[in-house]
Amino acid sequence: MKDKIIDINLMPPMIVKNCLPFCLVLKYRDSSKVLQKEVFRKNETKNLFCFTMAHSVHVEVHINGFAPKKDFKIFNLEDYKNMEDKIELEDKHGRKTIIYTQISRKDTGQRIVFYCKKILIDSIQSELNFFYKAPTYFSQNQS
Repeated sequence: MKDKIIDINLMPPMIVKNCLPFCLVLKYRDSSKVLQKEVFRKNETKNLFCFTMAHSVHVEVHINGFAPKKDFKIFNLEDYKNMEDKIELEDKHGRKTIIYTQISRKDTGQRIVFYCKKILIDSIQSELNFFYKAPTYFSQNQS
């Protein structure tokens, strides 16, 4: 009788938190090459146990109102020291916004946070026009 050999891989979780003020969807292929989809509500954290940290992890980032960002390296093994990365997104009018990822390796596994430094949300569903005027500086001696 032939002995059975069992190969067990223990993988730490990839902890993903959405700190964006809206929903975030990640599509990716897990370590078994199966297409997965995770939906993160705002301020939601999920543990993903489907990656091996022996390779870079690529995801597709979806945010409502913007074109998807394909092939984003959420975990970049080649640039392991990089703790922050930016994702440039474009809406249907060609306007761009930037969201960021912050990586922490202090916990067990990888902790990745999606956030934005500043964002304007158009909740009236119409196109916004912005007009900028250069500031006028007056000296203190003028009356």
